[in-house]
Amino acid sequence: MTFARKKFVGSKEQARINNSVWGKYLQRVQKNSFVWVGLPFFAIMLMGTHLLTQFNSVRYEQHDRRSSELEEEKMLAMSNRRRKIDIKDEFYRLQQLDIDNWEQKRVKRLPGESDNKF
Repeated sequence: MTFARKKFVGSKEQARINNSVWGKYLQRVQKNSFVWVGLPFFAIMLMGTHLLTQFNSVRYEQHDRRSSELEEEKMLAMSNRRRKIDIKDEFYRLQQLDIDNWEQKRVKRLPGESDNKF
């Protein structure tokens, strides 16, 4: 013989529980559990993913805006320092170089760095 696991609740106490908001919710869950448990769960998950994608898009848009501002500043700084290049001047300058007479010089090594001499 087994005993029921539910504790005894009197009829007045049961009526009070059934008339409360929680009691009404439990009654509805027992009748149709998916509508009262599953549907809110899926709704929260869908709203959460939508909100997270919105937050991430704002985050990446701000990062893109910052990086584009930095690139524009760099471009402006570079355009001020650049010298004007003329193809003809460069050609004549390279013709004046003496490329037949040159000497190979060894670069001085840092202390402790190998010379790689065989």
